[in-house]
This record gives sequence, structure tokens and C-alpha cells, in this order.
Amino acid sequence: MMFPRPRRLLRFAAACGLAAALLANSLVAVDQVGLASAPLAPLSAPRGATLFTNLPAAVTGIVAPNDYADPRMWNERFHESGVGEIGTGVAVGDYDNDGLPDIFVVSKVETCRLFHNRGEWKFEDVTERAHIADFSGEWKQGASFADVNNDGWLDLYVCRMGAPNLLFVNQRDGTFKEEAAARGLAIKDASGMAAFADYDRDGWLDVYIHTNLLDATAHPNGQPDYLFHNNGDGTFSNVTAAAGIAGETQGHSAMWWDYDQDGWPDLYVANDFGVEDLLYHNNRKGTFTKVTGRVVPRTAGTSMGADLGDVNNDGRIDFLVTDMATTTPEKDQRGMADTRANTRDPEWSDPAIAPQVQRNALYLNTGTGHMLEAASLAGLAATDWTWSVRFEDLDNDGRLDVH
Repeated sequence: MMFPRPRRLLRFAAACGLAAALLANSLVAVDQVGLASAPLAPLSAPRGATLFTNLPAAVTGIVAPNDYADPRMWNERFHESGVGEIGTGVAVGDYDNDGLPDIFVVSKVETCRLFHNRGEWKFEDVTERAHIADFSGEWKQGASFADVNNDGWLDLYVCRMGAPNLLFVNQRDGTFKEEAAARGLAIKDASGMAAFADYDRDGWLDVYIHTNLLDATAHPNGQPDYLFHNNGDGTFSNVTAAAGIAGETQGHSAMWWDYDQDGWPDLYVANDFGVEDLLYHNNRKGTFTKVTGRVVPRTAGTSMGADLGDVNNDGRIDFLVTDMATTTPEKDQRGMADTRANTRDPEWSDPAIAPQVQRNALYLNTGTGHMLEAASLAGLAATDWTWSVRFEDLDNDGRLDVH
């Protein structure tokens, strides 16, 4: 091991002293702007044998029927329901700004429910009081809380299948008003989920809406997705084609991921079956370029959920896409024939397309604009039919866990 010479050591010590002085000054400055520390909240329950405690509906008050009781699922929409349909979601956000996260539960054909957090794990059903209309019947899918008009209050966007999507604008008094048509977001398609982000960094949230099957006979590869630009007043314009977003998709998730860490949100769209996954690079000019094969070595074959996070604590954001890969050799063999039939060989002449493999894909960010795929090394390659995935440090040890 080599050590610095005495003169260099003195310079090093002086540099450390200067750094310490700057740090001390910065801490004083931080204190002067009004920031303060506070202890973490105490444990919500006594420590037990397991990490989590099940809270039944009788305790929380969260009751939301979701019976999927629509005859169309077994008749005229059977193929769309069985192959292309996605489940319902839950949106969590503090819609009334009282400091407690509230819950919106999506029901497929029954009425969705909004629950106000009263603290101590008690929730109150305020659906009717909040003027979240009874829009049962049509299929609801994903839901997102997002402040579309920059007033500091969360609005609520609900995606639907074959019916106009709904945008409930927060009236700041505990109620909402449905304004999707007036604001340009009443899309009538096979909408699955809306991903909000300020992709052009103008201070207003834009939105990408991914779709799946609407009519499997007319469009067996799915529907085109949508990109809407926020006009700066809470209304939206469809800029899909102008932004370079194109092609039919069978999307199960879409996530904004600044994979190259240039400060501009890029976009990953996870698609089912033969439709390849799409990684769009943000060109910083309101346009995007498909770069999937240039960035990742392979994609999942039947992509489902996705999430991002720094899984190896190197300061770079990694990405996980889940698949239908099974956890036993027997189930794996049984699914191979169907897998081969639905997986398309890559068009090797197009470097933007990556080969598909029916395994989860864990992209480790190298910081060079290229990813390493490490799902097998991480023990995450096969997790059965994984619709949804989330990274979270569940035990507070400083490293991300995955659900």
C-alpha cells in the first residue's frame, strides 16, 4: 500500500479541514433556512414473530367489493379479458393535505371507493361525500393521484377499458369534479395505467397512457399508447406522433426512468407477448428515440410489472421487469411450447430491438448508458406470473427489498 508523502499529507489534512469548515457552514445555513430534524414515528404495533401484521377490514374500515361480475368477460370480450385484460389498482395519496395518505381502491365493474385516512390505521369511506361519481359498469383499471393543475392538491385519474377515462379535479374542500373531457384526457381506448412525469421539465406534469387489447380480432397486437403534454394550465394536448411514440402495444406497465442520468426522464414500456418492450430516450426537445437494444442486452418475453431503484447501493438507478417465468422445472417445461409460439425472433437489422427471453429482467445501471442483465445472479429470474412488483426497504436496513 502506498502512502502520501508528508507534504501531500499536509495538503490532504488542510483539504479535510477546509471541507469540514464548509460542511459546518453549510449545516448552519441549512438550519437558518428553517429545516429541522425529527425522530421517526414509533412502531405501529409491538414487535412480533413476523415483519408485518395483517389488518382485517373490520379494523381498517376498508371494504371494496371487486367481483369481476360482468357477463361480457365470458362472452363478446372473452379474448380481451383472458389474454389482454389487466387487473385493477390502488392509488395512495394525501388528497386533503392533512399529512396522512388516503387510499383509492379501483373496482372492475362495481363502484370504486375513496377512503379518508383518520389515523391509527382507521379509514372512512368518503366516496359519495367526495363526489367520486358512481361510474360502475364499465371496466376500470389503473388509477393515479397527480397534481395536474399545480395548485398543490392531488387530483385523481382513472383509466377505463372501452369507455372514456376520468379525471377528478380536486376542489380543495374534500370534493372532486370530473373534468377529463374539458382538460383533454377523456381517452376512450384500452387504457391500462397513466404514468405522470414532467418529461420536458417545464414545471407541469405530463402523462403517458399505456394500452392493451381493445379488439383482438381487428388489432391482435394491441392498441397505440398516448403521450399528452400539459399545456401549462392543467389542460393537455396529444403529442404522441410528434414526440416519436408509435406502434401497437400490449402494455402492462410504463415507467419514467432516467436511465442515463442526464436529468431528463426517459420511458420504459413493458409489453406482453410478441410486442417488444420499448425504451424511449428523451431527446430533450419534446421528442423520444427508441433505444431498447442499444441499452439493454435482452428483455422479458411476456413483460408485466416494473419498478426502479438502486438495488446495489452504487448511486445509480436500476430497473426490474417481471415476466411469467415459473419457479419449478415442471411448470417451466409445460409452458415452453406456448412461449415459443408467442415469442418473436428479434429483427437483428434493427439495433433498437432487444431479444426476448421469458425470464424476469434486472437491469443493473453501469453509468455508461448500457445495462447489465442480472436477474439470474440476483435470484430474481423466475417468480411465476408476476403482475406487479415493488422495491422498498421493508426492514429499514438501508437496502432495497422487493415484493
